[in-house]
Amino acid sequence: DVILSPQQHKGNWLPTTASTDLLVVRQYAHDWRNSKRAQLTIERVGEASTEVELTQYKIDQDLLEAATFVRRLTTTWAYLLERMGMGPPNKMLAVPADLEPIMAGGHKLAMAKLEIPAGQALVVEFSPPKVEYWGLQLTNYWLEPLDFNSEGSHLNNKTVRYNKNGSVRVVISTADPQVGNWMNTRGHVAGTLQFRLARSNKAVPEFKTTLVPISEANR
Repeated sequence: DVILSPQQHKGNWLPTTASTDLLVVRQYAHDWRNSKRAQLTIERVGEASTEVELTQYKIDQDLLEAATFVRRLTTTWAYLLERMGMGPPNKMLAVPADLEPIMAGGHKLAMAKLEIPAGQALVVEFSPPKVEYWGLQLTNYWLEPLDFNSEGSHLNNKTVRYNKNGSVRVVISTADPQVGNWMNTRGHVAGTLQFRLARSNKAVPEFKTTLVPISEANR
């Protein structure tokens, strides 16, 4: 049980203020096919809320708030992605410190703006730290996974194949280069690559990215 309230409580307590209007719950899994998804319930404790009469004005206000929520999220993520896109394509960049407050706490992120021409492959090499979870994800511009329910668009610290020295080599392309760590762009020549360190304050690793012909990706 987690209690959300302005008054401090023992146990699992998240403080709220008058401006608190959003709760985000994130569940991690190394293998979604064989993982049980969390079941969440919300219960109001204490004095019951006063029922508000449903009027045309109330409907108008609620619709306006819904539109404001969508605009706020899209503007925030567009700003983040444009900031990350200021660097050269196919280069992994750590999320700047001034943008970290808009991200969930306890996370470290790096992103790359992908531009992989037809017939080419992007080789990504790095040495990840030992943490409970790290993940590498192919997404579109809005950070939506290219294929969430199947293998190919994402890797993590349990599914990736490590080199003997603990480093990782990943190949990103549309055609299968016949390598251990292949991420399938599914025909997309542009998109985003996202690296996440979860529940860790360790810095993201250094990334080496190289654009090569697909025929040369399998070394």
